[in-house]
Amino acid sequence: MISGKGIVLLQNIIENNGKKSIKDLSNELEMGERTVRYEIEKIEEYSPLKDYI
Repeated sequence: MISGKGIVLLQNIIENNGKKSIKDLSNELEMGERTVRYEIEKIEEYSPLKDYI
């Protein structure tokens, strides 16, 4: 299941056409870079985003 943080992260990725780095997402969403990576891993279980991010 995708967490609330994951949903916010996914919305941000979609709004920015996947053109933000992990570091930028981390700073903007006030999450650690590892948290961003972990949430992306969970999102990828539902939708393959590797080519999008």
